[in-house]
Amino acid sequence: MEARQHEGNIAYNCVKLLEIGQRLLPFTRDLIRTHRPDAVIFDSLAGWGRWAAALEGVPAAAFITTFVFAPGAVPPMSPAVFAKTALQFVRGAPDYLRVRGRLGALGVRGVGYTDPVTNASPSCNIVFTSRQFQPDEARLGAAYTFVGASLGNRTDPLDLDLSPDLPLVYVSLGTVNNQNPAFYRACFAALGDLPVQVVLSVGHKTDLAALGTPPANTTVRPFVAQLEVLRRAAAFVTHGGLNSVHEGLTFGVPLVVVPQQVEQGTVAQRVAKLGAGIALMGEAITPAQLRAAVQRALSEPALRAQSAALGKSLAEAGGAPVAAETLLAWLSRQPASATAPARG
Repeated sequence: MEARQHEGNIAYNCVKLLEIGQRLLPFTRDLIRTHRPDAVIFDSLAGWGRWAAALEGVPAAAFITTFVFAPGAVPPMSPAVFAKTALQFVRGAPDYLRVRGRLGALGVRGVGYTDPVTNASPSCNIVFTSRQFQPDEARLGAAYTFVGASLGNRTDPLDLDLSPDLPLVYVSLGTVNNQNPAFYRACFAALGDLPVQVVLSVGHKTDLAALGTPPANTTVRPFVAQLEVLRRAAAFVTHGGLNSVHEGLTFGVPLVVVPQQVEQGTVAQRVAKLGAGIALMGEAITPAQLRAAVQRALSEPALRAQSAALGKSLAEAGGAPVAAETLLAWLSRQPASATAPARG
């Protein structure tokens, strides 16, 4: 599945998540019958939690760690990416229909092809971003509570020799789809002669020797303490994963977003629309495009100001206390019969 994630094949990933759900549904139902919970909280990618709760008569709330994508909504994408994605869904349709039939035999009816990326509770959804950052948030009703980013307390040491005299440009494609030597070499070409310090985090699976010799101003590591680097960064070149983007915004860092998958394109365009950074869309980003975008991020104060404003909205959304209060209030409104799991 990870290989297909790298290709951005959402159709394949949807089918795989449905297949995982089919296998885990009986086990999840058994857990509910054994423990008789008052409610089920499921990750929005884990549809089997929602299905099992419905089949056992238990109320279910969703944790959504991406943007909210409503069923039938199409993320913004170029015509070429749209055509490629549509073809993937067409080719995957027989596999989808087979797993849908198997789910139907387990009592789950009407499962949509894109349900794994649009799962939501009809009554309670905890969304880990802010209303200000969520696209089209005005279309979402009272069933959605936005609680901001969940960053945690990470204590990884900062094992880098950073210059206090040069702006720091941090580059990372995240922890999953980060094997992209051509992109890293483009970073060398784009940023190697700028008066900046560049830190590239390339993941443990990238062959450092295959990248060639980095420029003198560039440090390449498999892993860095990202939060500590972002505290000092003047610009952040990112793939557009929502966690990474949230972390950049939290520290008010202007973003240059180079999406590697379709859904990251939505994040990139949202960042650009709100004025917190630059979106570089397309499969072949040139060194000249990357250089120009980083120079803008370093030189335009409005980008940093808007990044900080969005970071403030994430911090002020309330976090875990608001999530807990919302869940308890929601559960108190559930009918008593809903909390008594059905047998059989």
